[in-house]
Amino acid sequence: MTENGGRPPPALSVSEEAAQRIRGDLTKRNLSNAVLRVVFHIKDQQPRHGLIPEPKAKLDDIVIRQHGVTFVIDPQTLPLIRGSYIYCDATDPASEIEVENPNIRIRDDG
Repeated sequence: MTENGGRPPPALSVSEEAAQRIRGDLTKRNLSNAVLRVVFHIKDQQPRHGLIPEPKAKLDDIVIRQHGVTFVIDPQTLPLIRGSYIYCDATDPASEIEVENPNIRIRDDG
């Protein structure tokens, strides 16, 4: 069943706290004008997400702007991350940026 009255969930959403931290990191690295490519892959049988700064979006990218950050997703990756939420622990400045992906199912072999 889809959410939003039959429409698919948004491609990606980000918390204000995570966006603020991302903007600060990009500024420190002199990448204020960069876009962030959202990537997904499997490593050691574990799902991995990444945010990779790039100078600009590609022609076929899906572009998402939230809280002053521009994210880009290639069309092949979109089904793998649709509905994901990027966030961090706002109370812990040392916490990492996390990605909650509703498309990942944890298998319990027990």
